Amino acid sequence: MLPSLLAKDIQTSLKQFLVAAYEPADPFMHGLMSRFVADPSGWLKGPYLQVGLPFTPGTSGRNFFSNFETEFPGHNHQEASWKRLSSQHLADHTLVATGTGSGKTECFAYPVLDLCARARKAGEGGIKALVIYPMNALATDQARRFAELVAGTPAFAGLRVGMYVGGSVGDPGQGMVMTAKAVITDNPSLKITEANVKISDLSKTVVQVKAQATGPLAAMLSFTNNSPLRDITEKALINAKASGNSDYIFNMNLPIAQMDKASVDGQVKLIGNEIQITPDTPVLKKVTGQVIFNE
Repeated sequence: MLPSLLAKDIQTSLKQFLVAAYEPADPFMHGLMSRFVADPSGWLKGPYLQVGLPFTPGTSGRNFFSNFETEFPGHNHQEASWKRLSSQHLADHTLVATGTGSGKTECFAYPVLDLCARARKAGEGGIKALVIYPMNALATDQARRFAELVAGTPAFAGLRVGMYVGGSVGDPGQGMVMTAKAVITDNPSLKITEANVKISDLSKTVVQVKAQATGPLAAMLSFTNNSPLRDITEKALINAKASGNSDYIFNMNLPIAQMDKASVDGQVKLIGNEIQITPDTPVLKKVTGQVIFNE
């Protein structure tokens, strides 16, 4: 395909579109758009030829990480990002600004998945990373990339990635397991009704989270016991069982550099639930009221 011929085809199509869509029907004004597009110099520029220089290659090839090989040899800016982000190196705050198609996703995805893989190998469960996107479309596209990285890297075997976009992304029952092209998207039970995340001071990086949710109490227990809340609550609910629906309010302060100082408080509104805290305690039935907690 010759760029010059393609540019001419595009110009012709644009002319036809402008005349068909915007030509005035009034007899006095009719022909205005036709006269306008007749002189291309007034509204067409180009075609332009863009010559992109290759990104500077890194020095480690595919072997920057000790536990696995990356899909492609890293660029210099990717290796610089990995050195700052990896928990085996600096684990520092990082801002990446580079061109389209330069591998920005890999800049943070590999360090995150490496951390999760090493934690899983050490027997540590629960949620290890939270990635926030400004748009659902971007989150969906990045989710596919995460799924491909997990499926294509033996060291990441067994890792699970989930996506929550505030609405249904598939039919009921779909998205319950990881595949080579998709992450877990099934979230039919626990519904987040309101959520606010705030970072007041970037120099200290304390993440403040306020959230409200509704849904099965069993789903909330599962979330608690498979997230950092499990350690914050000192595993108090690790053996708890419950049934029925409830409403929840959570307030969390998470100092990223000092997670041992993280705090959580909130309340659970019980609506006739059935609860058993530990296997050797009695089952409480038709429990109604509020449970207020803090740490």
